[in-house]
Amino acid sequence: LKPGSPSSPPKPARRGSSGPFPTVAPSAAMISSPTRGELQASGNGVELVEALRELERLEIALIEEKTCCARLREEKRAVEECHARDVAMLEKMLHQALLENESLRERLVDSLTQVPQVAAPVKENKATEPMLAPVAEVDEPEMEPNRRSFPTDE
Repeated sequence: LKPGSPSSPPKPARRGSSGPFPTVAPSAAMISSPTRGELQASGNGVELVEALRELERLEIALIEEKTCCARLREEKRAVEECHARDVAMLEKMLHQALLENESLRERLVDSLTQVPQVAAPVKENKATEPMLAPVAEVDEPEMEPNRRSFPTDE
């Protein structure tokens, strides 16, 4: 069967591939080293071998990068989910705080309207007020006592 003919079997997809186009696993003929006849025919067999090895290294690097990209996408998705949960929780807390604030305002207005208004404040008689000396007339020591003036337990 010729490759690409309608009756040829489909090429197997490589594991872990993502995206709309599956990655095709290289066949043994694609990766195997060239035969002696091919080396002699090319005239520059060493360069061909090096090119094939470089191609294999690049394919491995591509697979590693795809794996890394998939891991980063998953981490991003997890972070976005966490962020969405946090935002929803904060919005709920804000809503509750606003409701509580409104309730407290209503209670304050109700309590202010229920307090009886006093016509004029009553002044107390000076005879009933305690006798307090003005601050300037209080005798205080000019400095703290020395430690030597206190008896010690020694």
